[in-house]
Amino acid sequence: MKRANILYTSWVIIFLLSALLSGCKDNPTPPKAPTQSNNSTTTQAGKVSLETPTPVDTRKLTEVEVLYNKAGELYLNKKLKEAIKTYSKAIELDERFIEAYLGRGSVYAVQLRFEEAFSDFDKAVELNPKHPVAYYNKGLAYELLDDKDKAIEFYNIFLELAPEHKTLEIEKTKWRLDIIKRKKLKEEAEKKAEEAKKK
Repeated sequence: MKRANILYTSWVIIFLLSALLSGCKDNPTPPKAPTQSNNSTTTQAGKVSLETPTPVDTRKLTEVEVLYNKAGELYLNKKLKEAIKTYSKAIELDERFIEAYLGRGSVYAVQLRFEEAFSDFDKAVELNPKHPVAYYNKGLAYELLDDKDKAIEFYNIFLELAPEHKTLEIEKTKWRLDIIKRKKLKEEAEKKAEEAKKK
């Protein structure tokens, strides 16, 4: 249950960062979350579902997990400096806690501190090369930098690694990829048109 809450918080942070990027009025509407007929928090295999937040008994969490959850709340409340400090404290206690690097990197990206963001995302990849969120976050950061090729590259890695049950995240990533590819094609066409005018 503890791990599910941590991963759920990671996805919340990712989609908040994603929401910052999707404010363009000419973009199509993103996919909607599938509706659930019941509020079950278990999958068919009996594992806790990450889509539905589960109440967490904080007495069972480690100090690192408590700090991570606190940092996530600070981030959601736009207290970014405090969130970075709290994520950093969690990392000091457990240098292998991937989610803290991803959270702190997301805050850095929102602050447009990309060197630090990429450092944290790279550390997460170093700790677990198959962690899909690290690649998604890198894609978002490259999208913020308007580096379409790199954003596409890392979104595609995310899609390769993302768990099959994360259908909403997969669909939103495909939607983001479509937007980036269309913007790239439009820019290339405009560039060719300008070059043709110069001749």
